[in-house]
Amino acid sequence: MLGGVPRILFVGVANMSASRIAEGLLRLADPRARVGSAGVSVAPGARGMDEDARRALAEIGARCDGDPRQLTASLADRHDEVIVLGDVDVGRHIAPDCAIRRWVLEDPAGRGVTGLARHRLLRAMLGERIRAELVTGATRPD
Repeated sequence: MLGGVPRILFVGVANMSASRIAEGLLRLADPRARVGSAGVSVAPGARGMDEDARRALAEIGARCDGDPRQLTASLADRHDEVIVLGDVDVGRHIAPDCAIRRWVLEDPAGRGVTGLARHRLLRAMLGERIRAELVTGATRPD
């Protein structure tokens, strides 16, 4: 990562799929990365991650261990960058002055692509953004 090792938090809806894929991909791309993920609507008692998301990561030697985490203001404050995946509403969960970056992604499910195929496409899209914006330090407008 360019310019040190910032703490990055990826945020999704349930912290079971896309945000966890992004976390695993960044760890694979830069083992020094300090990265986490969270969701705005984590189900009580949720464990692990979506099995297809886990398999999509495992296919390329990446992983994301642990259980889903609920986004809170204190969790966001412990990170240098909060990257929100899609149009997730984080307003109720973080301080108003918290700087966020939003990555607009097309969910393959909107085209009828589901299961492992959906997660492979998410992996490819997220991997491209991570390489372009976080690993090389370049920025791309949303």
